Amino acid sequence: MAFHLSRRALLVSGAAVGVAAVGGAGALQFALADPATHVEQALRRLFGQFNMAPADLAKFSDDFHASLAAKNMSTAKVRAVGVAEAVDLVPLAKRIGPDMVAEGVEKYDRELVTQFLTSTNFLQVADPKVDQVEYQGFPEACGNPFAVFEMADA
Repeated sequence: MAFHLSRRALLVSGAAVGVAAVGGAGALQFALADPATHVEQALRRLFGQFNMAPADLAKFSDDFHASLAAKNMSTAKVRAVGVAEAVDLVPLAKRIGPDMVAEGVEKYDRELVTQFLTSTNFLQVADPKVDQVEYQGFPEACGNPFAVFEMADA
């Protein structure tokens, strides 16, 4: 009895092995990496290269994850985005993933952009690739940088 493997079966099994390898590599990298690494990867994907001290980036990452927990964003969803970020699958997930996955990644990205821009001096430096971007902490009351809290004299 001879063993026969069709081209279709070979391609399907090859694709399954590839997906398993990428998923396994992502899970391993996620398990070994610091959460700040995933935040840094996402920021570099969204903003390109910028100069920020590792301590500031770590503090921002900690505060960002704490703010997600305070907003009741699912820890499992945040971890899933981290795994996708680790294996560079976020753009693919946004394009061809189910609507629920794409919306979750989009919500994470929007929250990350908002928190990063309102808690750093990224928009105030002339060239973020050269000048130091500094983490200034999350706004306490209002995250709107254009808000005016002084009463005008009547």
